[in-house]
Amino acid sequence: MDSDGRYVVSLPWIQGHPPLPTCRNLAERRCGVKIQRPVNIQARCRVAPMKSLSIPRLELLACSIRARLSQSVSSDMKLENLPKIFWSDSADALYWIKGTETWAPFVYNRVKEIRSLTNTEDCDNTKRIEWPLAKVMELYPSKDGVSDW
Repeated sequence: MDSDGRYVVSLPWIQGHPPLPTCRNLAERRCGVKIQRPVNIQARCRVAPMKSLSIPRLELLACSIRARLSQSVSSDMKLENLPKIFWSDSADALYWIKGTETWAPFVYNRVKEIRSLTNTEDCDNTKRIEWPLAKVMELYPSKDGVSDW
């Protein structure tokens, strides 16, 4: 018993082991340097949803994350006036973003957020094959479309 009158039970397999490392400790070990002032561009903690999400809803969620990240980076770098183009090959997500109907709360909230952060005319439906990255990868067939210098 300790001084408060509580029973103290020690686990024999834990004695002598250091405490579990934090993310910072793991990063220091992996990089080999101490992190003096870590800076995150974007960090979110999410829990797994109770219900499974359909593919179109996941694509809509990707569009909302893209809009958040674009707004965050452009405001931090003071590039608000630059034109932006958002490509997606999800016809369902673009239909929701540009449409006027009422939807379920999940879709409605994501569409409202996307509309508040972006201009809906900047969103375009383009097949993945037609994206400029696909053209770059055709011209430079090395790893990830980037040629070695």
